Formats: sequence, structure tokens, C-alpha cells
Amino acid sequence: MVVVFVGHREINATEKLKEQIKKVIYESISVQKKTIFYCGGYGKFDLLCAQVVKKLKEKEININSFFVTPYVGVNYWNKLKSIEESNLYDGIVIPPIKNTPYKYSICRRNQFMVDWSDMIISYVNHNWGGAYKTLEYARQKKKRIINLAEIDKV
Repeated sequence: MVVVFVGHREINATEKLKEQIKKVIYESISVQKKTIFYCGGYGKFDLLCAQVVKKLKEKEININSFFVTPYVGVNYWNKLKSIEESNLYDGIVIPPIKNTPYKYSICRRNQFMVDWSDMIISYVNHNWGGAYKTLEYARQKKKRIINLAEIDKV
């Protein structure tokens, strides 16, 4: 099973949200033998999810977490090196988007992650921006989506 995180760069990272993320992640891995998490690594939601997965890895041996990079090249090398040194991820995935113009790289990376996913865990609470567009793409692809922003309203 492949789970992808999709969320806004800026969120209110409360303890309640962190607990919701833990619960949803744990429920997604409890019925599977192996779960892979893809994370774009930008913004507070992605960081919070990566931290929760890292903590769960201490107890669950059948999960892996990967940073999926939108960019490759010399100019981006320091960012990739710092991600690798953070120990938040088991590795870095380079999607097949090599010939994509720079300004579309994140969008194409997000589409790659959705295409390869079985489930999306998101925090999208407004209808603009990259996270919203990615969630709409996931809906078009009929992916299973859990939007924690909708749960958070209740």
C-alpha cells in the first residue's frame, strides 16, 4: 500500500491534528503487511506527517517513508543532502519528470505521487493552491482520500 501526504504549506499544527494524523496512519498500516509513505517535504503538514511516520517506525517494522523530490540537479543538491541527513525518510524518490519545466516540477511530482498511491492523507481547507489542485487531481483519479481538515471542523 502506498500512502501520500497532501497538505498546505502553512497549517495550525496542533496536538489534536498530530493525534489525528497518528490515528489515520496507524489505521492505514494495521491491515497491510507493508506500507510506503510518499511525502513532498514542503511545509508544516508534510513535516508533521514525516515526523509522525518516523516515530511510528520505532514500533512498526513494515513501513517505509520516502521524500519525493520535484527537482534534480546541482542547484538542488544541498536541499537533497539536508533531507537525507534529517533521517526523516528512508530514501529519496526521483520521479520520471526530467524534462518538465522548472515551474511545473512540483505539480508534476505531486501527480506522480497521486498516480502511484492507494490512499491520500490530506489537510486541505481552502480551494486554491498546489495542495488543493493535487487533491482535485486525486479525486479525478478516484483515489481514497482522508482530508483531516474536514474532520478538524467537527
